[in-house]
Amino acid sequence: HLLQNASDAFLAAVRRAMPVIRRTACSAELDPGILTAAERLQFEGFQRRQKTNMLIQQMGAEGVPIKRIVRVTGLSRGLV
Repeated sequence: HLLQNASDAFLAAVRRAMPVIRRTACSAELDPGILTAAERLQFEGFQRRQKTNMLIQQMGAEGVPIKRIVRVTGLSRGLV
């Protein structure tokens, strides 16, 4: 029971801190040289998603129709 309670407390603390962790991680410059190959792939995917999200938001703010955004990005209409 002690290990379960400690685990639950740890996970609850991490969940509460995740918004701050994400903001900090996204704003910090990251040296790709310190990452493992798997972490580098994951980080590159994150960067691509961030770039795509910014493009979608920019196009939406400019009044571009969803149908055109879907064509340009290659993403599903539901995702856009």
